[in-house]
Amino acid sequence: MVEVTKLVNIMLIFLTLFVVALSIDKEYTVCSLHSDCKAYVCQLPLKPECILLEYVPHFYRLTCSCV
Repeated sequence: MVEVTKLVNIMLIFLTLFVVALSIDKEYTVCSLHSDCKAYVCQLPLKPECILLEYVPHFYRLTCSCV
């Protein structure tokens, strides 16, 4: 009975770590215009804007950032 309880606890710990790891992956908010970033939260003197994150010929990625 103790082994089953330990197994369930270990499974819950790994499941929680897995869910947390998946939720951290959303660090970039994709945008195409500055107005797409209105829901992005910034400190008061800064404003959310759509900026160029990376550029490769024929491909670019824009993301929301505080500027």
